[in-house]
Amino acid sequence: MERSAGAGDRNGFSIRYENCRRRHILRPLNYMRNREELEGCIYWKFGDVALVLYDLVFETEQDCTTMKIYREMAEEWGVKEDVLLHNALFNTRDKMPPRLFHGNDLRYIRRVQEGIFMPEEGEAKVSLQEEDELEGMRGYRLTTTRWINGAIAVFYPYVKEQLAWMLQGDFYVGFPSIHEAVIHPVRYKVLSEMKAALYHTNIVFDEREMLTNRVYRYMSSRQELLEV
Repeated sequence: MERSAGAGDRNGFSIRYENCRRRHILRPLNYMRNREELEGCIYWKFGDVALVLYDLVFETEQDCTTMKIYREMAEEWGVKEDVLLHNALFNTRDKMPPRLFHGNDLRYIRRVQEGIFMPEEGEAKVSLQEEDELEGMRGYRLTTTRWINGAIAVFYPYVKEQLAWMLQGDFYVGFPSIHEAVIHPVRYKVLSEMKAALYHTNIVFDEREMLTNRVYRYMSSRQELLEV
């Protein structure tokens, strides 16, 4: 459930930034399909992906209610937009840590311990067979513990670097929905198949879930995510 809010609609907000900053999160949206709706909002734009600032008004294990935060509110707080976005990114990671699964793992109900791969969370709970061509062709699924807006995990600090280390090199990233990303090591040469699969997925499924048709490559040598 989502509800937009402007400066005059402060249900769920506190006037003081320090009292509400820990509720701020980022959600990934397709920029072109939401361009009018995002007018006056605060976001980072990466290609045609917008990482949008929201206030987490209410949450349970199964659902949450969020409201967009508009520039008018940030002006009242006197906090720079980049600071707001960086703080919200870390909040999002803390509330919904990243999780990695094998591409053929379609179970959507998991314990939060499953899929751990970031060192700060302890021992990894997912093992990758780097030289297994079939596994590499199937790829991996990156999301969060909530499986809601899980594509944001790609943009968490140090996630891409950790994946490059685990996969022993560059990898492709595709977004079949706002809820997850698919990861394939570059050495398995699946770029054309990825593009075709994303195009088909975005035609068939709910356009509100669509994030982007574009495929990206993480370049380890430059530590950058680039469109291909």
